Amino acid sequence: MTNTHIGDLLPWAARQHPHAGIVLVSEEHENDATLITYPQLLEDARRILGGLRAAGHRPGRRVALALERPGDFIPVFWACILGGYIPFPLMPARQNPAQWSATLAYVDALLDTPLLVTADTLQTLRAAPAQDFECTAKLSDPALLMLLPEPADAPKAVVLSHANLLASMASKAERLELTAADVTLNWVPFNHGAALLETHLLPLYLGATQVHSGPAAIFANPLRLLHLVDRHRVSMTFARNTVFAQIVAALGSPEAAPLAVDLSCVRHIVSGGEPVVVETGRAFLERLSACGLARTALRPAFGRPETCAGSIYSSEFPERDANREFASLGLPLPGLEMRVIDGELELRGPMVFSSYCNDADATRAAFTADGWFRTRTSGCIEDGRLRLVDPTKFE
Repeated sequence: MTNTHIGDLLPWAARQHPHAGIVLVSEEHENDATLITYPQLLEDARRILGGLRAAGHRPGRRVALALERPGDFIPVFWACILGGYIPFPLMPARQNPAQWSATLAYVDALLDTPLLVTADTLQTLRAAPAQDFECTAKLSDPALLMLLPEPADAPKAVVLSHANLLASMASKAERLELTAADVTLNWVPFNHGAALLETHLLPLYLGATQVHSGPAAIFANPLRLLHLVDRHRVSMTFARNTVFAQIVAALGSPEAAPLAVDLSCVRHIVSGGEPVVVETGRAFLERLSACGLARTALRPAFGRPETCAGSIYSSEFPERDANREFASLGLPLPGLEMRVIDGELELRGPMVFSSYCNDADATRAAFTADGWFRTRTSGCIEDGRLRLVDPTKFE
């Protein structure tokens, strides 16, 4: 398929893979799951698009998606893409109203008073008649904004173009050898790049089925992640080093009976956001080998919102990391170049962003004179593989 913008993806998946789609897992009962096929998702997005247009919102407007549930977030995201709006995810701070008010205030200032969509306003949008769409975006046009977790006095929003996203998905599909037969599992919020870019857009790009569960149940019981993998025959998911440690602790002593799950379906557990401690990763793989988990399943990775999330992956854990405290992060995606100048990792390639929204000074500071993105991450390159020099400052 030749894509001219990411608005092509959902209609294509609906036509070519009509029986695949999004599996929504209940927070309360892990055995309670609902499949929303890609044609059904497309129809829901068309209704929400009708609501946006009926309310007088013009294409090009920025839309903040303060929606925690995947079944709410995903169709609004696609209504925005299909209608020419520019979405960006927000995570409501329900336990801290003052923080949430401050977040909304600086988002309003930074992004010129975007439209805010919440679970309450979504019901009104869904009540409108479905509308046809015509996404006319160019590859260079903004497709998505990702807010950086910066202090409120210095917020930045990454502008990702249609070209950035399409280049990233093509390279990730090639590196991870993913096809429409794969099944992905996401359980982290959509303001995290791994959720939106790697376990939603990437499987959609392939026509693969994707499973989505909220984070609260996994944090309460990390072993639930393994049960979901088994039940839905997941081949790719995401977890941080902290989760590996929690799962090992929850399994008890090595002499304890193995967990009654079959993990032979798993090919990739991508791990980013914090460095993988070699001892922890090995313990995780060893404890779950009795459940069929492949020794090669864990994929340490590096990425930032500016690089469309994961952009450097290792397929050599744990063999390459003997006698190391932290795992190597491997090789850059096809089309991505990396170098280290004065100890700082720099990246260049078609999946690397071009600007921060409404912040020319920050954009200039983010790039070298010859056009490389400065990641603010200390690293070194050994045999072509990235290794962090100061893992405490992992980005």
